[in-house]
Amino acid sequence: MKKNKTTTPYFTRNHLIQASRLGLKWDFNRQVSDRIAEVPDLKYPVEVFLVHNHRHGVRSEPHIRCLISLEPFKDTCVICDVPTKFFEELPKIKSKRPAKFLGVR
Repeated sequence: MKKNKTTTPYFTRNHLIQASRLGLKWDFNRQVSDRIAEVPDLKYPVEVFLVHNHRHGVRSEPHIRCLISLEPFKDTCVICDVPTKFFEELPKIKSKRPAKFLGVR
């Protein structure tokens, strides 16, 4: 029996660096440290994501909160908030374990 494969968005090192640098401008609650530049250039899949619409406890424009796996670093992940457009433009890979969307579409 053949298992279905779906696509999963992922961050590259450059995407992580970009999210870190633009994080201050975006001013969302969850930002990536500039130390993220220390990771090797690999594909870091989004494990879980949700639409979030608060900034510092105040309602804001919808954006995406991502839980990103930093494998091969064991049990390591980062959480960051990015604009919806940024998230939609992330590259995608085929995956047997797609990213989980938490929420209603």
